[in-house]
Amino acid sequence: IRVKTGELGEILNDKAVIEIIADVKSLYPFTFIGKEKIQKKADGLNDFFWIRDTAGVYRIVNQGLAKSVGMKPAQMTGNKEKDFLPAYLTDFYDSVDRYIGESLNCVVLEGLPFHAVQANGSYQTVLIPLSDADNSVIAIIGVTQKIEEKREKLPGQINLGEGVNLTEHIPKAIALMDKNGIIRHGSEEFCKLFSDEFRDLRNLHYTKVLPLKLSDRVKGFLNSSSASETLELREEAAEYGNLGKGISVSFAKIFDEGKNITGFSVLIEKIESNDDLELLINNRGRMFEILVQNNPEPIFIYDAEDLRFIEVNESALALYGYRKDEFLQMDLTDLYTPEDIQTLLDSSGNSGKEGRFTGPYRHKRKDGTSVFVEISKISFKYNEKDAHFNIVRDVTEKLELEKKNQLFKVAFNNTDNLLFVTDNSGFVTFANKAVRELLGYERKEVENTSFATLVRDDERATVNTTVFHSHLNEPVSLTMEMKNASGDFIETDLTASPILDYKGDVESFIIIGKIHREGGQTVKEVIKEVFVDRSGQNTDAGSGVSNTTFLSSLFHEILTPINVILGFVQELTESLDTLTPDQKEATDIINQNRVRLLNTMNSVIEYSNFENNKIDINPEEINITEIIDQLHNDFGDISGSKDMEFAYGKISSSLKFTSDKPKFLTLVSLLMKISSHISSEKKIYFSAYQMDDRNFIISIKDGYSSASKYLTSNLSAILRSDESSLARDFGLSRLNIKLAKTMLASLGGSFEIINAESGKPDPAFIFPVNFKFL
Repeated sequence: IRVKTGELGEILNDKAVIEIIADVKSLYPFTFIGKEKIQKKADGLNDFFWIRDTAGVYRIVNQGLAKSVGMKPAQMTGNKEKDFLPAYLTDFYDSVDRYIGESLNCVVLEGLPFHAVQANGSYQTVLIPLSDADNSVIAIIGVTQKIEEKREKLPGQINLGEGVNLTEHIPKAIALMDKNGIIRHGSEEFCKLFSDEFRDLRNLHYTKVLPLKLSDRVKGFLNSSSASETLELREEAAEYGNLGKGISVSFAKIFDEGKNITGFSVLIEKIESNDDLELLINNRGRMFEILVQNNPEPIFIYDAEDLRFIEVNESALALYGYRKDEFLQMDLTDLYTPEDIQTLLDSSGNSGKEGRFTGPYRHKRKDGTSVFVEISKISFKYNEKDAHFNIVRDVTEKLELEKKNQLFKVAFNNTDNLLFVTDNSGFVTFANKAVRELLGYERKEVENTSFATLVRDDERATVNTTVFHSHLNEPVSLTMEMKNASGDFIETDLTASPILDYKGDVESFIIIGKIHREGGQTVKEVIKEVFVDRSGQNTDAGSGVSNTTFLSSLFHEILTPINVILGFVQELTESLDTLTPDQKEATDIINQNRVRLLNTMNSVIEYSNFENNKIDINPEEINITEIIDQLHNDFGDISGSKDMEFAYGKISSSLKFTSDKPKFLTLVSLLMKISSHISSEKKIYFSAYQMDDRNFIISIKDGYSSASKYLTSNLSAILRSDESSLARDFGLSRLNIKLAKTMLASLGGSFEIINAESGKPDPAFIFPVNFKFL
């Protein structure tokens, strides 16, 4: 089907899919930001969506498709489509790709793309070519959608095109027939029983599918007054075809509201018995292939008398490193070293644990290396001989991890260093015995308290902003004075390492403290602080204190009682099960002002540190994508508005530069906050790209192509003058503006007005690519 972008509505049902395809055409090949944008939209779809290049490599896979095959999108992305397709479909899809490449046509296929999720013909797959300016296919977009069936329901029929498909996801062999005996739908397990003879069971009469004897039983059931009936085949019966023994067949009639028969169901199940495994292995039918050969767990079968291997699957061969012909020439003792043979003899006589995993046992691979396994063993008859069916579980990594955990636990409890575990907000959840021995605290005295209370009052804000509120996923090192139980301060080197959860978010911190010692005694240094004023003359701390120093000390003093007050307010509000509208409003106001107050106090402390040259700038290589991700996540708090949206402008995802990462992120957040307060638009566009070999540009605009004249003129006036009236007009903190100017200069940046691509003036912040602090 030759279809233009504007005509995709003729074959696609979901408008959201059409919009995504339009975005893909404009963004492909993807930048980092472009790919993230498409991935997010694709994950929001109900149906499957993917993009693969001409080499068959997946570039985007949405969550729905990945979940259907038991994986995550990241696990499929970067791999080839043929790695997930059954072998018999690979050649077919290669032919489809060649047809699309030569014709530039869309292709619509009945069914879903993977065997694991193919349920019936009520779904279709649409493959759409993505071409370049030369009309060469550069990628193929895949979409699935449910077929909108419009069949008229005949009297007495079950129309599976209407409503919910009842058997699509049922993991049992079940079929639905109408009252005339026509199969309207069969589950995947039901179809597998007869897949050798029929490719599609729908619209066939049950007498053409079921064995003759079973068909007679169905006919007798339909003519009876019974609503349901069950037939058990415990012994081999040739007249029931290849269903074999140990089978239960259940019939149930389906009635409408008027109690008239509209159809019936047939359910085929295995009877739980000790003979099931023997039936499965000896018959070697389709179920053997599924449950043994294609089982992801390693499986081998050996003779109970001479221990020789009878059967092995691919997973076991991969685990032990043998070819199948090699493995079947061996016996069980070949997997054990001479010193482990006694373990084999002890386990072989243990018949009381059948069907349960036991071990671990040390097995030997072909290359001589060891692997530790747990084994679930079941006894059964194989060709009338006693045999053992074994499911193997590789626990090598599990045991290694347990050993490491024991080592870490011993080291954790016996080291001379201080070790703390905190939650993500900085409250101590565990402290080792060195904390008691070196600081004098009992464990209960420090657990469930803020770690910041263990350092000097004037260093608490530094701990909070540098570690717990820094949003960094990397270790942080700093030197601080820690308070012992007697109230004395001990200089300590601290290293705080974040522990991430399964989503990559910070879950907790491990903090290691190394106390400064000299000659076996703790050293307490008295440091005389020297401040530098604007005139360049030194001001001794004992003779005079600058305004910023005084403010810093003042805010440090009031920080602790304010934190206590705000903590109690939060605890009181959270203890109430339900809040009245007035209480909720008051709580929201308190929380908003709490954040604002703490931010202001931290800004005062940071500003005073800059003013008095009490800062350390630690340059490191930064990828701009790290900054963008953090800005995107924190934009609601930065802008202070839920209505304003963070958007991407011109982004060079390969941009790397050297600067102090925490301070650079703080600076850019301040600039975003100032710009979002000034602008009257609903979007703030962030751009970052290299200007030349020595410099790069950060641009903050309220329009995609250029900034509004209103933002440009007012931002220029605020950052280039000392007027404070403008700050008040926009509800901005004069302190934040002062801090932004100071940090901009300290990080080697400058504010400039440049010409945008549209020819209009744009505000820009220019930074050196390789920043060196002098």
